[in-house]
Amino acid sequence: MRVKEWPVAERPREKLQLQGAQFLSDAELLAVLLGSGRQGQDVVTFARKLLHHFNGIGPLLVASREQLLECDGIGPARVNQLQVVMELSRRYLKWQLERTDGFTEPSLVKDFLTSKLRHQCRELFVILLLDSQHRLLRYEELFQGTINAAPVYPREVIKLVMKHNAAAVILAHNLIASFFVDVLIRRTFGIWCFFANLLLLSMSTKQALSISYSFHFVYYHHIS
Repeated sequence: MRVKEWPVAERPREKLQLQGAQFLSDAELLAVLLGSGRQGQDVVTFARKLLHHFNGIGPLLVASREQLLECDGIGPARVNQLQVVMELSRRYLKWQLERTDGFTEPSLVKDFLTSKLRHQCRELFVILLLDSQHRLLRYEELFQGTINAAPVYPREVIKLVMKHNAAAVILAHNLIASFFVDVLIRRTFGIWCFFANLLLLSMSTKQALSISYSFHFVYYHHIS
């Protein structure tokens, strides 16, 4: 049975108009976005199978183009639709953090950085520059590395902080490794070395740096 033959109250688009988006299930929202199903399958059933295949709406939205194209019924146009939704959500989150209370809770930092680092296939060291109210001034991918290493230079961090007159900073890096414990030990040692160098460098400058260090965030992504 086609969706048009369903009772009006059960059709996703009509339900959206009558009740609002918050009352639609993940499958119904996805069905509205996709617009149509595939041959022999209505759009809601198609949406449910996609969610089941990817184990939820989150993994579906962050899936790579290659992963999405492997699914029957998903072509380049629908990949673009899904990736646009994800990018809009990232930009909304960035806008919200710039205009509201900013990074006042670790969970906000986690959500923002996870959206930025989830797709990375190499290690990155990033810095978030904040104003005195912990609102986001700038997100910068400062250093890039290989699959299991990213060189970091404290002097460049200080230069960037001073350039943008940041009142606080959040430092973050992602871990991409098959052996998490070994890498975590190496990275923890490296982090302490980095902060030791950063402290010595800031003490050696003539201008005192009054900067708040808010969080250090590590995003771990396992690959096999």
